[in-house]
Amino acid sequence: WDRKVRELAHRSIDVGSLLNFVFQLGAEGSVMPHFDPQLHTTNDVVRQAIIPLTRDHNGRGGRAWADVQQMESVVGEASGEAAEVLVTHDWRNL
Repeated sequence: WDRKVRELAHRSIDVGSLLNFVFQLGAEGSVMPHFDPQLHTTNDVVRQAIIPLTRDHNGRGGRAWADVQQMESVVGEASGEAAEVLVTHDWRNL
């Protein structure tokens, strides 16, 4: 139990990674080109962008988006440190 709590507490992303993802959405981006912030919910983005981006190559599973972001970050950029701020969401948010 304690090991899992520590693992989850250190699962984080930096603001730059979040902004890079946001800039990939919509007509100018490479992910979910039909994205409309006035229409699509958090659930839509998860199902149509996050899950496809984090799916294993064999299509049978996936990883947490934060873990994928840490693996793709420049060496030294992703520290795996505990988050300083908690940002949460609601599946219905626009």
